[in-house]
Amino acid sequence: MIVLTVLFLCIISTYSASVKGHTTGPSLSNDRLYRFAYTAEVYVDRAKASLQKSAGYRFSAGVDVNLLWRNPENDDDQLIKVMIRNVQVENVNERPSDKSIFKGKSTEKIIGKEYLEALQRPMVLELARGKVQNFYSYENEPGFTQNLKRGLASLFQLQMHSGSVREVDISGKCNVTYQVRQDQVTKIKALDTCEIEKTGFTSHNQILDVNTKATSATIYVLEDSFIKSIKAEENYVFLLNSRRKTGAKIVSKQKLELQSVEAGPGLIAGKHVAGVIKTLDSSYVSMPLVAETVKSECKKCPSVRHTTGPSLSNDRLYRFAYTAEVYVDRAKASLQKSAGYRFSAGVDVNLLWRNPENDDDQLIKVMIRNVQVENVNERPSDKSIFKGKSTEKIIGKEYLEALQRPMVLELARGKVQNFYSYENEPGFTQNLKRGLASLFQLQMHSGSVREVDISGKCNVTYQVRQDQVTKIKALDTCEIEKTGFTSHNQILDVNTKATSATIYVLEDSFIKSIKAEENYVFLLNSRRKTGAKIVSKQKLELQSVEAGPGLIAGKHVAGVIKTLDSSYVSMPLVAETVKSECKKCPSLSEHWKSIKEHMHPEKLSKAEAARSFLSFIQNIRKATKEEILQIIKTENKELLPQIVDAITSAQTPASLEAILEFLDFKDASTSVLQERFLYACGFASHPSEMLLRSLTSKFKGDIANEEIRETLVIVMGELIRKLCDREGCKLPAVVEAKKLILGRLEKPKKDDNVRMYLLALKNALLPEAIPLLLKYAESDEGHISNAAVTALQRYDPSFLTNEVKKTMNRIYHQNRKVHEKTARTTAAAIILNSNPSYMEVKNILLSIGELPLEMNKYMLSIIQDILQLEKPSSKTVRKVLKDMRAHNYERFSKPGSSSAYSGYITRGPDISSTYGLDILYSGSGILRRSNLNIHVFDRNAQLHAGQVVIEAQGLESIIAATPDEGEKNLDSFAGMSAILFDVQLRPVTFFQGYGDLMSKMLSATGDPISVVKGLILLTDYSQEFQLQSGPRASADFQGGLAIDISGGMEFSLWYRESKTNVKNRIAMFVAGNAEVDSFFLKTGMETTLEIETALDFISTVQFSQYPFLVCMQMDRVGSPFRHSVTKYESLPSGRRYTARRGKAEMLEGCEYPLHQENSNMCRKVFSTASDSSGSWF
Repeated sequence: MIVLTVLFLCIISTYSASVKGHTTGPSLSNDRLYRFAYTAEVYVDRAKASLQKSAGYRFSAGVDVNLLWRNPENDDDQLIKVMIRNVQVENVNERPSDKSIFKGKSTEKIIGKEYLEALQRPMVLELARGKVQNFYSYENEPGFTQNLKRGLASLFQLQMHSGSVREVDISGKCNVTYQVRQDQVTKIKALDTCEIEKTGFTSHNQILDVNTKATSATIYVLEDSFIKSIKAEENYVFLLNSRRKTGAKIVSKQKLELQSVEAGPGLIAGKHVAGVIKTLDSSYVSMPLVAETVKSECKKCPSVRHTTGPSLSNDRLYRFAYTAEVYVDRAKASLQKSAGYRFSAGVDVNLLWRNPENDDDQLIKVMIRNVQVENVNERPSDKSIFKGKSTEKIIGKEYLEALQRPMVLELARGKVQNFYSYENEPGFTQNLKRGLASLFQLQMHSGSVREVDISGKCNVTYQVRQDQVTKIKALDTCEIEKTGFTSHNQILDVNTKATSATIYVLEDSFIKSIKAEENYVFLLNSRRKTGAKIVSKQKLELQSVEAGPGLIAGKHVAGVIKTLDSSYVSMPLVAETVKSECKKCPSLSEHWKSIKEHMHPEKLSKAEAARSFLSFIQNIRKATKEEILQIIKTENKELLPQIVDAITSAQTPASLEAILEFLDFKDASTSVLQERFLYACGFASHPSEMLLRSLTSKFKGDIANEEIRETLVIVMGELIRKLCDREGCKLPAVVEAKKLILGRLEKPKKDDNVRMYLLALKNALLPEAIPLLLKYAESDEGHISNAAVTALQRYDPSFLTNEVKKTMNRIYHQNRKVHEKTARTTAAAIILNSNPSYMEVKNILLSIGELPLEMNKYMLSIIQDILQLEKPSSKTVRKVLKDMRAHNYERFSKPGSSSAYSGYITRGPDISSTYGLDILYSGSGILRRSNLNIHVFDRNAQLHAGQVVIEAQGLESIIAATPDEGEKNLDSFAGMSAILFDVQLRPVTFFQGYGDLMSKMLSATGDPISVVKGLILLTDYSQEFQLQSGPRASADFQGGLAIDISGGMEFSLWYRESKTNVKNRIAMFVAGNAEVDSFFLKTGMETTLEIETALDFISTVQFSQYPFLVCMQMDRVGSPFRHSVTKYESLPSGRRYTARRGKAEMLEGCEYPLHQENSNMCRKVFSTASDSSGSWF
């Protein structure tokens, strides 16, 4: 896909070079000079007044424009020169000469010689696709004249097709809408969306505040692909909310009109913009098109010291006590027993320099001294890792010296404009300084603002009351480099809540005290009791004010900094990413040796296997490709499947490269490993585009085992869905994979396995695939129709249109052709779960009584289950049941053994889970389909945790029974299909054909067939974040599952009995770790959960009589459950403090009651079973 795109661009470029002047923006002709007349008018008046008597002025000038250079490879890339000449300034409205301030004054006198010369120096614009990519001007020109040039330059920014876009011009980065009609373009700029530095404030109460409305519109008229005229108007209206008649408006108008086109200078030769600019004038500098903030000086104003931020007194030294505390604990625990530490120090602050022309601009020196590190809570000395250690030993001499070197802050209007420190200092100590420096950032009036500090660029709200200021930082809005990932499904993920508040107390216009607190809380969505929190507190308290050093003389900040110490460098206030190295961590091979005994196949149902699996993944994520290959190439075959699970689940580029190099899909002997790899890909928590691209490439290549090919395409469908859910549907690899799957279904070949592509769509859930699924849903082949209908059943009801429901009605009611019972009942379920109409429900209810007996009983059970669980369609069903034609004894009393029942497994405040169990029999009493579903849900999301479907057909010949309608020619077949954690797995066949059936029956051992076995990474959450006190923190939650699902189907011809058994053996381990890394200390908390359980579903059928006896059992064995919490603190030297608490309990086993009719039937089955003996075969 990328190659095609590049090829396409090359073709376009070649075409552009051969056809001169083909651009998607305005295009100037070569060797031509365009002469324009330009006016810029400003009006100021009452809000509703006409403009005839407004105050204001008119700025008029000639503007010459010519083409300097056109990119030889891309006509869309042009350099144009724009020069202002013959400037005039006059009244905006006619006025008697004695009332004109401009009377008798030349333009040079009005504007000033220096400013006029600067204004009339040419500027150069780089236009690409009609947009100003670069604005070149002279660096030393006054800001006022640069802004006038920017205002003119912004007019040349134009899009030649309709649409909305984010666009940068003098106003900032704004939402802009273009409407193009023939040779006229209208440009509407939404001024309230513009990102630009704003100053000011508003009243706290809206009634006492001012309402502002701002609009901007520009109309372009084009001729010969260039500008003939431009008219722009911008309006700002201000109305007092308490009296709307009182207000003001500012109107800005611009007009640019082409006067003539003359012969002009030729083009400058060159391949690149930089070279052309250098040839033209090396003094040109690329500058932002966004306006710079400038303000005229009041030369005759009285000298009054006034600041809008904290102000320090001259010749004074402010001595503060500073503490920074970190706590790590369980989410709802008090902080008295938390792990953590306290960093305390003295802080000296003094004023170095105040701008002689602006009191708001100050340089202050901040120096940390007398550093101490101790436990955050009182603890016996024998349990303190700091016992007997000096601060220098704890922090390290180099780090302590760096920490105590002074930093310098430039404060302007209370905000830190520049943070000066020493460039070669360690990142950890710089961050601790940044944490302290950020506290000095303060606004003295209420309001919201975007503000840069150690946490990044964040939304901050200030609330000011007398001498107290409260600052609330919205941490979720902070723009800062973030690393980590989350689980795909919300139920398996972690909920994060972050808050930050700082309270300032002021005295004599400076800080008396600061208290800041930042909280991060992490809760496991599936069990809100399990979680962690990290709390960071800072406190700065003024101790004394003493005589201090005097101010440094100077006009500018740069000169003062150089005088102070030339080694100082201005550095970003935003934290830099740093991480301490683990010096004594085991290598990947050493770690594997320590856990491999728990990874043997016979131990996979134990929680220790899941624990080892998770720790192995963590280590693989830090390993190189070579280290991974070393293990996988040397380990024995028994352990390889578990290693493949872990390597694939690690989801790093190195692990993917290693596993793809190791696996050979042309070798059928390693198909077990290939399948484990593919399923681990399907369960991936945050799959990458590279993974999908790799699988697509493998699918197009040679694959020895056809079952692996089927599994591969089914997993591709799952990866498509996960990437699309993360807004990756337009990624080239996703587009290619979708095209492959949809293409094979749109035009299938004779030898194509259509069902596997339908199963891939069952995972992908693409809206655009619905028409294809509808087509296959009405297929003559039962297994194809059934696959398509079950795929549609997985879609959210919002995607199921009237066309879908019409098709499902045709299938259920067999309006066009006869369909198998499995497809018909699934179609009915789709209708009933998709906001059915009154008539749709009525037609289904009227069909009950006319259906084959077992299907009749099944549909009746479905209706009863809807009513019992109060499902969404229950209200409509109840309305229909009031009609006696639909609801009568004859229709609802017919016998049968099929059933459908749903119930709760658990109901809790966090999540609940339900099971659905339905069994459909053929008229002869042989199982047609059993379906066990388990769903987990909370208020916002749901997870299809599991589905096991056992299907059988064509078995009537075994007992010499008559097949049902539409099923006379079906081959003998039995198989199992499973969905696990929202992922459709490849179906498993028990037998296919009569010969295979008899062979399996005669050689049956009673052993179940494995459907899925392995290790699955369920929860995978990892986030790193910056604490505002300086350290880095992280939260990692992983949940691993060791699973073994197997199923079997047995017959006893002698006793005319059948039995299906689905066994689910599960061990789960969840580990959550919250940690703060302060370079000299790591502190954290680990919480773990583990459970081992088993869920069995057994269905016994005795078909020696009619109605035959059916007993369904769903049992959960007793389950050991263990929970532990470990808090720790450790120094790089290896000294460590650990506190551990744990709890173990046995969750009682139970047999789920299902429904009363089933209980009665089971009593009969087991009473007859006790009277017989014999063997199964």
